[in-house]
Amino acid sequence: MKFNLPPTWKESFTKYPNGFSVMEMLSSWSTKANDLAAEVDKKTNKTGDHKGTWQGFRPTQASEAITSILEELVGHGYDNVTVNIPTDFSTLQSAIEQLSKYIRTPNTKITLNIEPGHSLTSGVNLKHGDYSHFTITSGGTVGVSSTFNGAVIRIENGVAPVLDCLVDVGGRGSTGYSAVNSKGHITEYSGVINAPSDGLYSLNSMITANFAKFSGAGAYGILADHASMVTFRHGEAKDCGTQGLYAHQGSTINARSADVSGSYNGIRAFQCATINIRGGKLLNTGRMAIESEQGSRINADETEISSTNDIGIATVCAVDGSVLNISQSTITSNTTTNKPAVSSRQGSTVVLNDVILNSTAANHDIRTHFGGVVACRNVTIPTGIYIESLESLYNTVYGEGLIYKV
Repeated sequence: MKFNLPPTWKESFTKYPNGFSVMEMLSSWSTKANDLAAEVDKKTNKTGDHKGTWQGFRPTQASEAITSILEELVGHGYDNVTVNIPTDFSTLQSAIEQLSKYIRTPNTKITLNIEPGHSLTSGVNLKHGDYSHFTITSGGTVGVSSTFNGAVIRIENGVAPVLDCLVDVGGRGSTGYSAVNSKGHITEYSGVINAPSDGLYSLNSMITANFAKFSGAGAYGILADHASMVTFRHGEAKDCGTQGLYAHQGSTINARSADVSGSYNGIRAFQCATINIRGGKLLNTGRMAIESEQGSRINADETEISSTNDIGIATVCAVDGSVLNISQSTITSNTTTNKPAVSSRQGSTVVLNDVILNSTAANHDIRTHFGGVVACRNVTIPTGIYIESLESLYNTVYGEGLIYKV
């Protein structure tokens, strides 16, 4: 950004403490000028209009000199403005706070560009406002400093800035992206990776994160809670410590072509939640690839599914009156124990349609417990893997439930 400043001001600029940018200084001076004008009006009992006006910003009662300088900074017309972090503002938070003081036109877009090589010292924590006219971007993956704390973006009761870059927090901070009673948008190939807690946490919020990345989270790649709606098409939530995708308490995650491979658990819907995944990858999950629990529903179509750990009920499982629909998919259970590929328990229903079961289990590939039901259509099991013929189990009470052919 080019600054054309009056010569008489330059001496003052050089006297400011190192690290306090010119843009922050001007905005601070503008605020002081506003306060001074208001105080003059109060004392002189005047209510005259001292508002400086231009297209985009209208600082209330700003001095004429500061108004002209800010006009130069925001550019003519102010439909699209870019400020740099840390050159123009030392932090994302200070940029949003200062620029939000000015009234914007409906078409105003402000880009907060994180300059190459800069490591974020902090994220943004915003409440009670629409910040969607801000876009956080960078020319490459952004790192954070060793003292970074908190979330990259946290929004409560508002609309978040658009996240248009990938941030690697390297295990620092807390949750990568947090939305509470809010809306948010993460652009393609953007997101927060290697968060020590959740990559993306959504509480009663609506998040669009197609092609986004939340891999390497210490807990959940994506946690959608309390009636949240998260769209995560073609996204990545791989190698997460607890779960790749977790929908809870009436939430929905739409994850077409998502990849959650390598996570300890793949995807889980709990307490009347829903997850839809098609063309996805749930490979080499450590414990269970799919869990649908307590009245939840998971639909998996054309998806590669496998687990590599002896822990867990099964590779895919429905529990407590839940539904699990799997079609045109392959389920592989690589285990040295009798962990099955499929389990339906406690009044749940699993529907397998055009599914291949590959299991190294010492027992059956399909199990039912406590009134569970498994419905099979065109289910195939490679020769030499399955001990007992699946055909002999169709339409019979098996274990504590029912397996039938449709």
